Amino acid sequence: MRINKILFILMLFSPVQGLAQADDLEEAAGLEPQAPVNSESSTTAPVLSWLRWRGYGLVDYHLLKQPKVDELSESGPQGEVALAFDTIASNGFSAFLEGRVIVETETQPEFSGSAQGLIEQGGIRYRPVDKFLLVLGKERNRRAPGLILSPSDFLHSNQSLPGLREERSGIWLARVSWQVSDQSIDLIALPVNKQTSTGLAAEDSEYAGTVARYFKRFEGGLDLGIDYGRLGDQSKAGLFLQTILAEVWKVYGEGGYDSQSEATSTLLGGSFEGWADVSVRAEWYQQEDGWKPNLLLLHDPSYLILSLSVIELMDRFNLTPTFLHSLSSSHQTSIVRGEWVVDDRQVVGLTFLAMNPERPIA
Repeated sequence: MRINKILFILMLFSPVQGLAQADDLEEAAGLEPQAPVNSESSTTAPVLSWLRWRGYGLVDYHLLKQPKVDELSESGPQGEVALAFDTIASNGFSAFLEGRVIVETETQPEFSGSAQGLIEQGGIRYRPVDKFLLVLGKERNRRAPGLILSPSDFLHSNQSLPGLREERSGIWLARVSWQVSDQSIDLIALPVNKQTSTGLAAEDSEYAGTVARYFKRFEGGLDLGIDYGRLGDQSKAGLFLQTILAEVWKVYGEGGYDSQSEATSTLLGGSFEGWADVSVRAEWYQQEDGWKPNLLLLHDPSYLILSLSVIELMDRFNLTPTFLHSLSSSHQTSIVRGEWVVDDRQVVGLTFLAMNPERPIA
């Protein structure tokens, strides 16, 4: 069987010394590392009490082999520099910004040196009291547990495939939240339905809709999330449940509904988290006719998704294989990523993607 093959070579060079632990940054400041590496590579140290920031540099290079084509096509290397900021003010106001600049250095001379900026997240937050939060700007606040797809979250319906570019781009919104330790209610207005290639609102953009979100953590560790939105002339709804069993098994389920297509989508999953350096996850995904998963790799109504992550498989070497297998055809996709952690600030990675040629990428 012939398959499509894509190779990605990613190198992470010298992230800028940050001013706080990345995990301390609130919600959508977006300072998680771009690829799964060991925890030391993302550690930063506090210097100023009112400013936290991180940065990184990235170079990637692509090789592509299509079916019935003997030669490899190549693109890159492509450079990328990103910065993220999070400021804190004593009067309840704070600001956050995340963006990157992509420099194309294609093999064709006419494309060499072109650059483009991208605003992924940015805005202000206002928290006059602990229970109340107002956010204005562009942010990503994803809570659903799905590894790649999340039918319950129609605002952030899918993540990037493991080993490829992590999805960090947010949506333009105004969000009012009431939050306590075990539950929260969000009311979200979406003023933008179109964006430019730089992440800004398009000139012909219109009001996109309104969304309400509810989250509850029950005693015993059961989490419940409910989303409902009116987007244009259609309604969307989603629900997820997740819990921990026997302290090592995480199990979860998601469901989504779209009134325009009258279609539903379901995800059931579980992961074993009893080992410090190894995690195993399995998911079953099903979509009805008319459901749009926003992931071009999914053409069939049901899939089995398997993923394994091993930290320090060998000295400073991490491995993450992921497999998507159709339950209704021979379509399958494999993504295998290996990473060599050179030191605390440099990572060299290789991602291999293979898929059935009968199912095109686009």
